[in-house]
Amino acid sequence: MTKSFVFIGFFIFCAAILIAQDTPPATTYTSRSAFGIRNTDKLEQYLKIVEGVGSSAKDILAEQSLKSFMMPPRKTSDNKHSAEYALTACFEYYANLNSNYKDNLSPDYLSLNIVSGNIEDDLFFLANTGTVSASVFPFDSPYITPGINSAMKYKIKNFIQLFQSTTKPQQKIYDLRKAIMRGHPITIELRITQDFQSLQQTKFWNYRNGDKNFIGTKYLVVVGYDDERKAVELLNSSGREWGNGGYIWVSYDDFGELALNGYVLML
Repeated sequence: MTKSFVFIGFFIFCAAILIAQDTPPATTYTSRSAFGIRNTDKLEQYLKIVEGVGSSAKDILAEQSLKSFMMPPRKTSDNKHSAEYALTACFEYYANLNSNYKDNLSPDYLSLNIVSGNIEDDLFFLANTGTVSASVFPFDSPYITPGINSAMKYKIKNFIQLFQSTTKPQQKIYDLRKAIMRGHPITIELRITQDFQSLQQTKFWNYRNGDKNFIGTKYLVVVGYDDERKAVELLNSSGREWGNGGYIWVSYDDFGELALNGYVLML
């Protein structure tokens, strides 16, 4: 009898270990230090191929675009909230990818909850609280009513910091291409000049031949790259009148110099 109890106990113990190993990590983070994947050596492990969109054929895909899978460009009434618009554009890409019903997510719910201006506070909020559908909380809503907080939330599990300001320009392009190739849009922080804000009927922004007086940074979304052009395509939140229908191409050289941070969402 004793041996039977020992065997059963050992079996339960082993089963518990296996279950614990297969259990995904909690998506509620109590500490910012435990949140975010910043070690680019782990990109191969965490940057999974998005089914139906991505590929790992490095020698084949000299260009790739996710633009057709994204929701149409929209316009923020306040450029201070470009981070929230960029993040939700990326988030709804994943949320809508395998759905017949295409839903906008609310950037304004994020911006009204986050007042720090720090994009990583937005990411932390998306993991712990989430955002809501824009059908529940429309664009440019001025304040949050109590009922909104009980609406269904869309959450992320984590994020990957693809690159930072100290990353070498060539490495930024290499990792960017890998992310887009695998089907992941990228929220990026870009140093911009005054002329960037007013681009119209322009397909290609050439920083080196234009205004070099920086006015700050803005968050945009990388939706594609083209090795023949040696450029990346960016989605802005300044409306369809800006750039080329809301998009602009930026050369690899300019991007490597001007892009400060890049983030990929994990769902």
